[in-house]
Amino acid sequence: HCGHLNHLSTSLVPEVSRRGIPFVYTLHDFWLLCPRGQFLQFVGEDSNDLWPLCDGQEDHKCAKHCYAPRMGSGAAGSTKDLQYWSAWVGERMRHIKHIAGHVDLFISPARHLQDRFVSAGLIPRARVTYLDYGFDRARYAGRQRTAGEPFTFGYIGTHKESKGVQHLIEAFAMVTGTPPPFLRIFGRPMAQSTAALGRLAARLVKDHEKRVEWRGEYVNDRIV
Repeated sequence: HCGHLNHLSTSLVPEVSRRGIPFVYTLHDFWLLCPRGQFLQFVGEDSNDLWPLCDGQEDHKCAKHCYAPRMGSGAAGSTKDLQYWSAWVGERMRHIKHIAGHVDLFISPARHLQDRFVSAGLIPRARVTYLDYGFDRARYAGRQRTAGEPFTFGYIGTHKESKGVQHLIEAFAMVTGTPPPFLRIFGRPMAQSTAALGRLAARLVKDHEKRVEWRGEYVNDRIV
């Protein structure tokens, strides 16, 4: 069973298959479909859009919006950069399709993720099943809320735009109530990203110093 192949080796899959061992792959993101993994472009059509979304993988589009601007020659309008990276992405996607063919079963913890892979043609619906992440409900036994306590929203994870933390802060800024709600953000700080999120909260959330709490990393056993 594999949770991701990034930083490992895609050659693991056919090697396991060659030995007659069934291979199960749990999907966690779009890495098999998108070379950058998140369907977020490095440079979009609108220069004011800091996190441009991508509506689907295409070799030339990947080269234009994600690779040539970051790892090209820097020459304005260079067609060689686009040609090189288009070919590189194309080869990468052909290789991934070959690798995916050796996986016996894909598990998707989200139906949207499942549907995205099927509609893209990378995985036949018969070889991907939906199975939500598990939660230890025993930890909630005997737990009760304190009457009248403020409603608290929470986030646990990386401080990255691909996680949508900025949208959580934007939505939280529009929530009102008595007593005022709180937002607690857990996760290891990420320099520029965390600082930018802090500035966003300061700009949008009233009394952000009191209502938005940055809790840092957590110990899994102490979540509840």
